[in-house]
Amino acid sequence: MAPQEIVVELIGKELEAHKEAKAFLIEGYPREHDQLDDWMETYKKIDLAILLDSDVVHMKERLKARVQATDRTDDNEHAAEKRIESFRNNTIPMLSKLYTEKQLHVVNGDRSKEEATRDLKLLIDALLNGKPIPDLKPPPHFLQEMKEIKLPDCPVVFLIGGPGSGKLTQAQKIVSRYEGFVHLSMGDIIRENMIKKGDAGDKWDVVGDLVARGEMAPKEVTLGLVQREAAKHQGAKGLLIEGYPRDLSQVEEWEDQGNRVDLTIFLHSDESYMRARLTARREETSRVDDNDAAIEKRIQFFNENTTPVVDHYHKKKLLLTVNGDRDVEEVAYELYVWLDHILFGAPLPEPSSDMTDLKKAKVIFIVGGPGSGKGTQCEKLVAKYGFTHLSSGDLLRAEVASGSDRGKELNAIMQRGELVSLDIALQLIREAMQAKVATSKGFLIDGYPREVEQGIRFEKEIAPCQLVLYVEVSDDTMVKRLSHRGQTSGRVDDNEETIKKRLKTFHDATKPVVDHYSNQGKLRKVNAEAAADAVFGEVSAIVDKEIKL
Repeated sequence: MAPQEIVVELIGKELEAHKEAKAFLIEGYPREHDQLDDWMETYKKIDLAILLDSDVVHMKERLKARVQATDRTDDNEHAAEKRIESFRNNTIPMLSKLYTEKQLHVVNGDRSKEEATRDLKLLIDALLNGKPIPDLKPPPHFLQEMKEIKLPDCPVVFLIGGPGSGKLTQAQKIVSRYEGFVHLSMGDIIRENMIKKGDAGDKWDVVGDLVARGEMAPKEVTLGLVQREAAKHQGAKGLLIEGYPRDLSQVEEWEDQGNRVDLTIFLHSDESYMRARLTARREETSRVDDNDAAIEKRIQFFNENTTPVVDHYHKKKLLLTVNGDRDVEEVAYELYVWLDHILFGAPLPEPSSDMTDLKKAKVIFIVGGPGSGKGTQCEKLVAKYGFTHLSSGDLLRAEVASGSDRGKELNAIMQRGELVSLDIALQLIREAMQAKVATSKGFLIDGYPREVEQGIRFEKEIAPCQLVLYVEVSDDTMVKRLSHRGQTSGRVDDNEETIKKRLKTFHDATKPVVDHYSNQGKLRKVNAEAAADAVFGEVSAIVDKEIKL
């Protein structure tokens, strides 16, 4: 299909050149939702929409016959497959909207020319003479197409999150818990179709190249595909659609169809966790989109394009934000609690207000410079011991994303470039710990404390700390690691000059913290110069010795 801006411009020029016309008959347009929206925005009306419908077999036969009689380059077998697939996945969903709104009239094109022409004349004569448009009976294959994209009448839940945020793992847990729920993965749907239709022309080769580079598949292979997959499950009690929508245009297409959305779950994850998970997954699978370059592009795409989707559903009060950087079962439990409440009306459990429980909690402070690998060690500790991993930065971002009054206040503070007060930071940490204290085996407080006062107030107001784990590496190693990450991450703070400034800030702030807890006998240093697994062996030995679980 030609680029939309070119099509709109060409049609506009033709309309302008024929101002004296009594009517315009525009053939082959619009072909997708965006074109329909552009038309309505510009020209405000459609007097009559006609679909000259034909089943796929007849379309292929006619194109095959035409290619033998003409030299049209787009009638070869590969191009014909591509055009028909685009029509079914892109144009049919757009037409279904017009049909539902009783603006589309369908003429059966699989009859003689005389019969099809007769029906076309009936429609156009009625329009030009101001008479009611006759209601023609649609052909069976059109009704079948409508059936194939009709969603089941059940709750629809979108599950979105950055690459490596754990969407698939949690989706599988959700559908195993809720009988009758169906999991649809946009990524899997596209990959399956790449395999099935890879020999049907260059279209799926192009899609494969896009996926391998971490870019989004074209819209003509998304909306139609997910609707057709969903339509196969008419008896479903719920649809869990993972990895869709990925940008606002997909949101608009979905909603323009009149499709329902009952809840959007945003599985929030820090970029360091996403990279670590994707790198680990690459060792176990052969997914083409888990190469380093594609990982960075996918994370960048998510930040630039999917984050507005989160904002969209937050404004519509259809968003649930869940911290995915914790133990898998811990994340799943929180999802179950909220799904039970939102979809089935179950009451929310009251968070513990008993500070006595917190005072008994096992607490480990994790201290380490940028690039020290402390995030990786936290992830491994969560997996082995069932600890709850908390980061004040993540808690702040999650609160802002929640859209609460406090989140709005925090957002305003950060937009002004001001520091969030220690009182608020401690309040967020306390609430997060109270929500998990009944089930957690302990808490890892990541990157905390950054100054002595933070530690003193934490232990006085929340809980005593049993262990301070200092993940220590040389400045040279941290610079090398961050510089290497900067080659692919695109992060503005991963250049050498900024790295050195961050290291100086870290050392200036951390030395008093290290001295404070060393004097108390709570500090344990870990040499993190080695590979992550070797470092974790030492970390595990320290935890086993110092923390009585």
